[in-house]
Amino acid sequence: MGGSGSQTAKFGFMFDDRFRRLVSRDYGELSQLDSVTTPKAVMVLSGSVIEGVLSDAILATGYLSFSQIQNCNFSRLIEDAKKLRILTKTELSTVLRGYRNLVHPGVEIRERIEFDDADANVSMFAVEVIIREVAKWAKYFKVLSSLTAAELEVLAMFGTSRPKNSPFEHPWLEVPVYRATESLQKKDILVVDPENHGKTTTTQRILIAHEAERYVEQIVLKNPFIRTEITLDFSNIAAPGVSGSGATGSYHA
Repeated sequence: MGGSGSQTAKFGFMFDDRFRRLVSRDYGELSQLDSVTTPKAVMVLSGSVIEGVLSDAILATGYLSFSQIQNCNFSRLIEDAKKLRILTKTELSTVLRGYRNLVHPGVEIRERIEFDDADANVSMFAVEVIIREVAKWAKYFKVLSSLTAAELEVLAMFGTSRPKNSPFEHPWLEVPVYRATESLQKKDILVVDPENHGKTTTTQRILIAHEAERYVEQIVLKNPFIRTEITLDFSNIAAPGVSGSGATGSYHA
């Protein structure tokens, strides 16, 4: 699983230093274990790593406070992560629900929990998949939580229908709003169709990047998309000199 240096980089996506330190420590110990000779330790530490990663992500959203997080069990963290769409591959984390009880000898005896190296290997696999998924979510959460007003205005269009009684697919846009399409491209949120799909040179087709779709819905729109592509018409965007440099392409005032 890698050395301490790679572990630090691996968990750079996390928000809270307290959780990051604990998760890095447990992941480091997990990396040294053998699933054949120490299956219980592997499963317990796997659950601890996942719990720490999910706690950090949920705390960052503001959905729960730190004190509330402290009182959450593993199952509750999984359910909250599903609700917040931090996790989609929840079947992997669910595998570890019962194994978190291994830290309680009485529960292990009462529930007659059985396990072997195969279970331990599944738990280690779940750790890697969930870390990757939460890291991807964290990347978009950080970007989408700090957008400018102009960037938010662009994305808001994807949550609304085409204007009624209008030849255009979008309302009148001031230049700073149009320019925000460029910064959204650099942030991997928006894609501009280079072929323009047969549109004229006075239009530009913009789309939400496929990888970013569920995050834009969850974090920005807080509702499903009404549309995932819009054709901007330069004649409905402020002309050059009106409020800054105007739209690119072949549009002329």
